[in-house]
Amino acid sequence: MRNAFNRTTLVFEALREADALTEKEAAYFVEEVGRTFALRKKPLHIHEQLRELIFENPSVQSVVVTSATMTTRNESFDFVAGELGAEDSVEMVAPSPFDFSKQAMLCVPKSLPIPSDKRWSQAVADVVERVATAADGRTLGLFTSYRMLNLVAGHLQACGWGGPCLEARDGSAVAVDQPVPRRDRHGAARNRIFLGRRRRSR
Repeated sequence: MRNAFNRTTLVFEALREADALTEKEAAYFVEEVGRTFALRKKPLHIHEQLRELIFENPSVQSVVVTSATMTTRNESFDFVAGELGAEDSVEMVAPSPFDFSKQAMLCVPKSLPIPSDKRWSQAVADVVERVATAADGRTLGLFTSYRMLNLVAGHLQACGWGGPCLEARDGSAVAVDQPVPRRDRHGAARNRIFLGRRRRSR
């Protein structure tokens, strides 16, 4: 109880200090560090720092910034260029064969319990099963723990999921990134589900 009280006191003091900080262009948050807590501050906008350190740095000859999600719907880089401080950059949009409007599905569950609730794991398993059913398989599930991965895999099996359910348990991203064999690209194996544990960044 004493340890819990001390930790609660530390959090309260950090929140009280954060409440007194009024810099509008910064975000404040409390982060657990070992057995204590740290009050962090991060700028809301970093374009000036990036411009100084990278884009207008004479020692940097060239910079290539690439991502699959940098443009807005009208294929404009204006927003991300302004956020990064790279307004005077040369832009190129490479065509993609993937049609998000026809080949992707957005699911926003409205009734999930909070993660600390004992019903959380089963609720997530239910959502994965419903999404996989709606998508006729063709689903990749990434988890932060083997416990959740095993629970979802067991739930799919208990529900009588008829398609393949492949589980990556060795921590290797290769297990879920391998191309589908040509013989499996048509027929029953198209509705496969991949479940893998996401590697934590070091």
